[in-house]
Amino acid sequence: MDDLWEEAFGWYIWWSLSDVRIGNRSHHDRVTSYPSDTNAYPLIIDNNVLYVQKNGRKLRDIAYTSATAEGNQATDLSLRADDILIDNVKEIVYQDQPYNIVWCRLNSGKLASVTYNKALNMSAWSNHEMGGTSAVVESLAVIPTSTHHQLWMVVKRTINSATVRYVEYADRFYDSGELTSDEAHYVDSGIYHTGSGVTNLSGLSHLEGESVRILADSALQNDKTVSGGAVAISSSDKIHAG
Repeated sequence: MDDLWEEAFGWYIWWSLSDVRIGNRSHHDRVTSYPSDTNAYPLIIDNNVLYVQKNGRKLRDIAYTSATAEGNQATDLSLRADDILIDNVKEIVYQDQPYNIVWCRLNSGKLASVTYNKALNMSAWSNHEMGGTSAVVESLAVIPTSTHHQLWMVVKRTINSATVRYVEYADRFYDSGELTSDEAHYVDSGIYHTGSGVTNLSGLSHLEGESVRILADSALQNDKTVSGGAVAISSSDKIHAG
């Protein structure tokens, strides 16, 4: 496979099955001999380059400046998280605001993330398994909003014995300074409905036959199975279900 390159902030990155190089059009330095996975595009975060090693089991970063490029080491960010990346990383994206998170799509269709802050020497890993029957994440993107960045994804699901694909996004993490408990939306492929004394929650045809969790008026209700695109619930005004 030919070398690939990408331009960002005046620098060019070349990555291939043999090494990673950084520089400009006329000159580039070999900064690491650790081979990269050319199917997973690298990320530039400040003056750091993050990339997936060839076998998909490691995420490395390189702090690059033109004065210190030669001899720089590619730090293994996943050194203490080998078990999390055992499924191999296929794609990485960066959600800058508000929590500096690098999201990793794994070969299994699950998600892993690392809170990455070089200034604080922070790399904190976690697993994220999608809810639903045979849910698999197939693609990732980060889209900025006026207040934060949103993680968007294409998710393949099995709904009512049929294979479907939905474009979904992850809502921002709960912060009591920004959100009330009624606004906290943490159900996969879910809906948010407001009304007065709602007892029949409709709008769930995209989850037909699935068992859904229900948060209504800040209280959990029993899980329900979607039938005819709806579920029966206790009388509520603000409902999250998914």
